[in-house]
Amino acid sequence: RELSCKFGLNASEVGVFMSSTMVACSLPTRGTGTASLALSNDGVTFEGTPANLEFIGAGGVSSLKPSQGPMSGGGLVTIGGSKLGRLSSTVQCVFGSQSVSATVTGESQVVCSVPRSGTSGDVELFLSHMDARLPGSVVYRYLDDAQVWSIVPSVGQLTGETVVSIIGSGFTGDGLRCKFGTQSARGSLKSSTLVLCTSPATQDE
Repeated sequence: RELSCKFGLNASEVGVFMSSTMVACSLPTRGTGTASLALSNDGVTFEGTPANLEFIGAGGVSSLKPSQGPMSGGGLVTIGGSKLGRLSSTVQCVFGSQSVSATVTGESQVVCSVPRSGTSGDVELFLSHMDARLPGSVVYRYLDDAQVWSIVPSVGQLTGETVVSIIGSGFTGDGLRCKFGTQSARGSLKSSTLVLCTSPATQDE
């Protein structure tokens, strides 16, 4: 006979004594819904008024966009999955060993900010809810931070339309932008060391 937690009518799990006011129990596998939770000191007699525990049946992680970014972090990623809409504000994104808060934005996705990494390479990314890991995971790749070495040409017409070559390292992915003062223009990735941008017309009078 031992400390026990009973979920619903039948499922019973051995409890772990933490203190006179706290017991830890492993959750049994079951479908979505609400089950009563009762405690027993001897595994036989369950006294007191049971509490209600809701099993939300989250489906976990299945997709990630974007799937890579710089070691400096700071960007936003969207994690797709199923049955994520009922997760509470305690859901977290776990990048390897680093956890960050996530925001549930729909039934099938959450958004989180990428933490900084000290090294480049792949890390496992999964979701955690109330300290429990959800099913499924994806891979996020940290890339060496991009560096700009030179631009050619370094001068152009006030009317814009000058094709500028940005030479450096660590260039990758879609959505590259070149910033000319306060204006930005779409960049065209040619290689990890070369990006082309067309200068906009100047806004100065």
